[in-house]
Amino acid sequence: MVSANGEPRSQHQPRPVHWGADGERSTLVPQHDAGRRWREVQSPLPNLSLSQYWSSVRKRLRLLIVSIARAWNFADAWESVATRLQDAPAQQHQDQIFSWSVFNSRANGVASTLLQAGVRQQDKVAQYMYNCPQYLESIFATFKAGLAPVNTNYRYTDDELVYIWDNADVVAVVFHGVFTETIERLRHRVPGVIVWLWVSDGSGPCPMWATDYEVCAEQGTETNVQGSWGRTGDDLLLLYTGGTTGMPKGVMWRQEDL
Repeated sequence: MVSANGEPRSQHQPRPVHWGADGERSTLVPQHDAGRRWREVQSPLPNLSLSQYWSSVRKRLRLLIVSIARAWNFADAWESVATRLQDAPAQQHQDQIFSWSVFNSRANGVASTLLQAGVRQQDKVAQYMYNCPQYLESIFATFKAGLAPVNTNYRYTDDELVYIWDNADVVAVVFHGVFTETIERLRHRVPGVIVWLWVSDGSGPCPMWATDYEVCAEQGTETNVQGSWGRTGDDLLLLYTGGTTGMPKGVMWRQEDL
C-alpha cells in the first residue's frame, strides 16, 4: 500500500483519521514519525520561489508540531505537574491532603506492583471502590504503566460485576475492603483477574488472596514508572454505563481525544 505522499505504508499499521476544524480529512501522525517530519522540514525544496519556499516550510513545521503535540497522555501530564508543583495539594479527602509529590510517588508504587505481576500493554484495571484518594491514585498508576482503567459501579450485582470484568478483559481489580465478601463469591468466575488490590476501609482484614494496596503505595518513590512498551496517545480509558436498560456497555476513549 502506498500513502498519499508516495511512501510505502504497512497494511497492518493503518494510521487513524482525524477531521480538522476546517472539515478536511487528515491523518494523525504517530509519535515515532516526528523525526521524519523534522527531516522533511530540513530537506531541500527545489524549483520554488522564495514565498513558496517559506510557505512550504511553515506547513512542514506545523505538521512537525502536531506530530509531537498529539503524542501525550494523562500520566505524562500529571507527572509534569508533580515535578513543577511538588508541594501543592493534588487531592483532599476529609482532613487528609495529598501533595502532588505524594500523589505521584504513591502511584509509582502501585504501578510497579501491577507491572511486577506480569501485566501486558493496555491490560485493563478495574476500580471497584467508593470515592477515595486511592481511586484516582490507582487510575494514575494505571496510566503510568500503559494500562487502561475500567470504572466499576459499586452498586453492581454479582452477575453485572462478572459481566463487566469479563467483557473488558480485566486483569487487576482495586477494591474497598467492604466488597471482600462479594468478590469471594465470584472470584472463580473471573479467572482472568491476576491481581486483587485491597484498600482498607476498616471493615476487616486483607484477605489471603489479595495484596494490601497501602503497602504497594508506600513503596513508591519519586522515580517515575512505566512499562517497557512506554506510553502513547492511543492508550485507552474505558467508561462503562450503569446498565439501567440492560447489561453495562463500555466506551473506549483514546487519551489524546480527551
